[in-house]
Amino acid sequence: MERGQGTNAKDALKTAASSVAGSSVHEDARARLVRLHDGQGKRAACEEARRRYLTTYPSGVHVAAVKAACAPR
Repeated sequence: MERGQGTNAKDALKTAASSVAGSSVHEDARARLVRLHDGQGKRAACEEARRRYLTTYPSGVHVAAVKAACAPR
């Protein structure tokens, strides 16, 4: 994702985010999907990813960053 490979990152993150909640990668993958969509300016996708993260991890380690994402530009 950091190397500008958004499509590859998106596919990998979607796979990780579809794993069982609470798995070692699930929470991070959900938060990274929010960042990816936010960085690409895809507001609807960002808001949906944010909703999914916050529903699953209301007290997660990425809550502050996730809540701050998806703002209009």
